[in-house]
Amino acid sequence: LCCSNTSMISCCLPRGDDGQPPSDVVAGKDDEKNEASSGGANGKRIATLFKYICSSVLLVFSVTIVMALILTGQTQLSQGAHPAVAFALIWFLLIWLGVMEGGQSSLVGLQPVRKELYMDSHPVAFKSTKLVHRGDNMERFIVGRQFLVVLVVFLTNLAGAA
Repeated sequence: LCCSNTSMISCCLPRGDDGQPPSDVVAGKDDEKNEASSGGANGKRIATLFKYICSSVLLVFSVTIVMALILTGQTQLSQGAHPAVAFALIWFLLIWLGVMEGGQSSLVGLQPVRKELYMDSHPVAFKSTKLVHRGDNMERFIVGRQFLVVLVVFLTNLAGAA
């Protein structure tokens, strides 16, 4: 179980006798302590909260506009096919894009981490990284993923552009 005050990555790491992950695994831990002890923490929190609220409002507005265009048949795909097809396709593509980006981030982020740390707790991740991190497979994965990203973005534009 993860503690509420730890990051998702540090929850998965083994703990020492003091209950903390080993220092050779977690990078930037000293930076977090220095930032928390420095002045102006409340100002940073308010600015961050403001950015989150503005970003969320803009996201909801943008999604509403694009979905309204799709459902009223004002996009390229919804004019040629039923709007429900364009609606389903754009959401499938956006979710797929998120999975591809998350997969790449995970594989790149796990490169410097010792595989023994997650071999028993996350066997699927261990098998995946063992395959991808062998030889030049990582470069091949990134190139192939990039082609898929171009295809997904092209189809998303077709489904959602006015």
